[in-house]
Amino acid sequence: MSAHVFRPLGLTHTAPDRADSLILGRTQFYDRDSAGRYHIAPPVDNSYKWAGGGFVSTAEDLVKFGSALLEPGLLQPETLDLLFTSQRTSAGEQTGYGV
Repeated sequence: MSAHVFRPLGLTHTAPDRADSLILGRTQFYDRDSAGRYHIAPPVDNSYKWAGGGFVSTAEDLVKFGSALLEPGLLQPETLDLLFTSQRTSAGEQTGYGV
């Protein structure tokens, strides 16, 4: 991912979400107990999600990534066509949006 996506797009604040690393400035997650009180949630191991996501990023890097999906470059034109082709419901109706 680093060599083929992150570095070419200049995503300098995007990395795999690792439970064993402290990420400065990261949003803290909270959990609510049965009495309705909030507590800091324990860390979650998201490493099993790396193939389909499981990365942490910043808003700026997400904008760069999203922008790269609007024009050929990161993806081939044919792949972009597939990405944005309207899907169909099980009844065969167009959804009006792609993947």
